[in-house]
Amino acid sequence: MTLARRRLPKGPEEGSAALEFALAAPVILAIVLGVIEVGRLGLASSSVKEATIVGSRLYRLYPVPPDSTVQNAILARFSKSKSDTVSTPVIETLDEVVNGQKIRKKRVTFQVIHKVNLPLSGSVEYPLKYTTTMSTNP
Repeated sequence: MTLARRRLPKGPEEGSAALEFALAAPVILAIVLGVIEVGRLGLASSSVKEATIVGSRLYRLYPVPPDSTVQNAILARFSKSKSDTVSTPVIETLDEVVNGQKIRKKRVTFQVIHKVNLPLSGSVEYPLKYTTTMSTNP
C-alpha cells in the first residue's frame, strides 16, 4: 500500500515564514549583540575594580613598595580589550591623626574608558573608575 503525499496549497501564504523571519531576525540579532556588549561592559568594570583592589593591597606589605610598583601591578592585573583606553593609576598619600597617632593612607584611583559597540546606535564610551583607600603599615 502506498501512501499518497498531500501537497500544501499554493497561494498567498507561500513564503510568509521567510518574510516573517526576515523581519524578526535583525531585531533578535540586535538584542543578542546588545546583551553581549553589556556583558563585556560588566566584565571590564569588574576587572577595573579587582585590579585596583589587588594593587592597593600591596601597601599592606612591609616595607611599603614604591608607588610605581603598585601602578605596574595594577596595569598588569587589568585585562584590557582592544577598545579600552587605560589611564595610569593615580596614587595619593593621605596623612590623618587619630587619637594622637599619625596614620598614613594611600588612595588608589584607576580609570578606564571602555568603548561599547551597540547595534543600531553605534559606539558609546563609558568611563569606568574605581577608588580604594588602604592604610599602610608603619
